[in-house]
Amino acid sequence: VSQSRYDGIKYLDSMNSDDAALIKWLNTNIVGTPTIMEAHGDAYREFTRISMHTGLPTVLGWEHHSRQRGLGDESVRARKKAIMTVYASDDIEQIKRALLAHKVDFVVVGTVERATYRRLDPTKFDAHPEVFTEVASFGNSALYVTYFSKYNQAYGSGLTP
Repeated sequence: VSQSRYDGIKYLDSMNSDDAALIKWLNTNIVGTPTIMEAHGDAYREFTRISMHTGLPTVLGWEHHSRQRGLGDESVRARKKAIMTVYASDDIEQIKRALLAHKVDFVVVGTVERATYRRLDPTKFDAHPEVFTEVASFGNSALYVTYFSKYNQAYGSGLTP
């Protein structure tokens, strides 16, 4: 059996080359273990693709697996609500509270987020530079650093030169 048949990043590249490029950028340019936010949804689907291919922690991975590792129902609900708030709300103060509560360093805005959160207005990230700064963009996939993150160039950087 060919090794390439089981290469997840090759599969992702064929299905969503923008996300694959974003993952490659993260794996090349990020030092340390920042927390990322990406779309949440059913296990064994396209969700948590960034976390899976980078090894970086995400706010909420596959729900059942998170519960198996000891995350309680209340925490799962709070994390789902925070993710929904960041992607679907227009209330920037609520968004900031959600980001801070879960110490989110980076927010992913890609095709999975756009499809999952129908109320997602991707222009809000660029419209609030006091909260989000785009650090990488590949087609329909963008990565934003949050205003309080140690990876934000204004506060010291975890990005490699």
